Amino acid sequence: MRVFFLLLALCLSGCQSTPKLTKAEKIAQQQAEAVALADKASAELNDRGHRYRDITYQAYLQSLMQRLTTAEERQQYSLQLFLSSNPLVNAFAFPNGDIYIQLGLLTITDNEAELAFVLAHEIEHVLQEHGRITRTQRSKTMVSAHILDLLTFGTGLAYLPAISELSSHSKEMEFQADKAGLERWQRAGFSHPQITEVLARLNNGEVPRDDWFAYRTHPENSERVLALAPLLKPAELSPNPEGFDTEMQRIRLQATGMKLKRRLYFSALRDAAQLSSPWRELFEAEAWLGLAQYPRPAAREKAWLMDEDAEDWQAQIEAKKEQYLQQAQAHVTAVGAESPVYARSQRVRGDVERLLGNNDAARTAYQRFLTLSESPAEQAYVRTLIEKL
Repeated sequence: MRVFFLLLALCLSGCQSTPKLTKAEKIAQQQAEAVALADKASAELNDRGHRYRDITYQAYLQSLMQRLTTAEERQQYSLQLFLSSNPLVNAFAFPNGDIYIQLGLLTITDNEAELAFVLAHEIEHVLQEHGRITRTQRSKTMVSAHILDLLTFGTGLAYLPAISELSSHSKEMEFQADKAGLERWQRAGFSHPQITEVLARLNNGEVPRDDWFAYRTHPENSERVLALAPLLKPAELSPNPEGFDTEMQRIRLQATGMKLKRRLYFSALRDAAQLSSPWRELFEAEAWLGLAQYPRPAAREKAWLMDEDAEDWQAQIEAKKEQYLQQAQAHVTAVGAESPVYARSQRVRGDVERLLGNNDAARTAYQRFLTLSESPAEQAYVRTLIEKL
């Protein structure tokens, strides 16, 4: 009996030592946990090289954020803006104040006003603590390995569950960020006659709404446009800063090149059409060649985007191999000999002609490449291709 009362006393003592948190204290604790998780996820992005290292453009984005926020907001919420090297179309904000604009997003914003609108939206997610609220409403294991693999196309990044947990917001939160972001954007002096058009381009065919966690709970673009309509004012397009168009073309060029390296050929084809010559012709040729050479990753990309079976798509892509090679041939022959990318085009042309069975034409193109190339490694590889002809 004495033991029983001793245990009871210890239990009551333990219960009394952990008083119930007030609502304010609980919110503060939740926010601290969300910030800690965000710090870890953001650090991993940095450690794995997913922050795009461009001092000039990073400085420009920081100046854009300063225009959209007050000094007090930047200090209170530790706001920092980073350009992510991910070539897919997206932007997301962490509750620790870190905001990421993915490189691919810049390929679908036509002017500074549109870029500022997207940034204002993400700023509102941070200021309204949507990351904390989202985290308390979701389980920490909501993202399957299959979805992660599709999203990163094999990069296997562990930070993605954190992105889902902290920045996959509800419809209500998206509407809040849209409306508050628009007001913030207008106060900063931006204007656009049809700013809501950028909403229709945000998905841009690169993220399947029915399948990817980051858009599963997002409202449809049409709903967002209707919700913003009462707040819109007749306005002309605010001017771009000097050099903006040139910088955007450079960023688009690099984003398209990254998609080709990741074998995102369908997406690269769409982006290449926005580029100027000779890069447009070269990248289009490389994308068509990639579809012919690597049907499996191409099918994987297409199936993911369309939420369909990859095997069916692979069969369709393989059946069009010669058609894709002919497209590549037509585009690569359009690159002139005086072009700065002519050497690279001859490597591509050699591959195209070889796969078409035109060995003499392939040998000629490869020889031109060997004459013009300054890469010993590529020269050695091309020589092995010539030997096999």
